[in-house]
Amino acid sequence: MILSWGSIFAEDKLGDVNTWIDKGCNTYINTNTRKKEGEKRTIQNEMTDILNIGKIFNVEDKAEKIVNNMQSKIDKALKATEGQDKQNVLMVEFLGDEISNYGANSLGGDMITSRWKFSCKRPK
Repeated sequence: MILSWGSIFAEDKLGDVNTWIDKGCNTYINTNTRKKEGEKRTIQNEMTDILNIGKIFNVEDKAEKIVNNMQSKIDKALKATEGQDKQNVLMVEFLGDEISNYGANSLGGDMITSRWKFSCKRPK
């Protein structure tokens, strides 16, 4: 099985997903790479992927434990900052000789700006 970002299935990398499926190799593309224009990359998508992978490999209880732990930490952080004024934040990543920043629609941006609640439910 190949679990990857969608960009890895480009012609200059692994090639088309269907080629791998035709060869009997299953694939799973991270939900945050299949976004439509304007959609956000979110922590909720990451949690959904963990639950899906748990279902694929028949380790749903372990996946739910991971997601519950993530949600617990998020809840703790939200509670600790409850009622505080919003802060100006810049998230950057050093990529060799380059620096990349993350906007509000990125996963990093979602981690900074979200005030959502995600209930851990098994995917259908």
